[in-house]
Amino acid sequence: MADPAGRGNGRQFDEIRARQRSHHVEGSGVKLGRVMSLTEAGGGRAPQPREGSTIPALAEEAGPMAGLSELPFAQMMGIEIVSVTPERVEAILPVRDDLCTVPAVLHGGAAMALADTVGALAAIANLPRDSWTTTIESKTNFMAAIPAGDTARAECTPIHKGRTTMVMQTKITRADGRIAALVIQTQMVIAKKAG
Repeated sequence: MADPAGRGNGRQFDEIRARQRSHHVEGSGVKLGRVMSLTEAGGGRAPQPREGSTIPALAEEAGPMAGLSELPFAQMMGIEIVSVTPERVEAILPVRDDLCTVPAVLHGGAAMALADTVGALAAIANLPRDSWTTTIESKTNFMAAIPAGDTARAECTPIHKGRTTMVMQTKITRADGRIAALVIQTQMVIAKKAG
């Protein structure tokens, strides 16, 4: 039976909202995923940057890449970085109620944020010396919903590594292996200003 506001099953909507509020209002503690340090994700060693680069692209110890192991938005979402190499970045996102829309499936924006996170890491792993990156375009095709309680798995591979832009492709799958979303994003390569 539809509720007066036209939200579909009003009881289901209210139950989901109550669970979401309990995470924030009661401070019951949303269990945030552990974002591995990028050295840990690289199998105990920092992934090596593109040939010719002298910046340790994903090393935590030096340069403009320092601190990338602390991605606050990714931590808030619960994204867990599985591995980072210049050829592939993998992460998982446990689908919590507070990341869902009605009816209890992963919100499209959460899926896009997962893809943007792994796409940016893939770009960073491929940056030339003395440069940085930002997302300038992203396109998402959704093919299947990921229900609450499931896990979204993101696998990102570079499909173009140019001088001024890089293009990344991220496939997001459900635990059963079904493709939920395919994301293509363009990363601008920004030269670090001298001085």
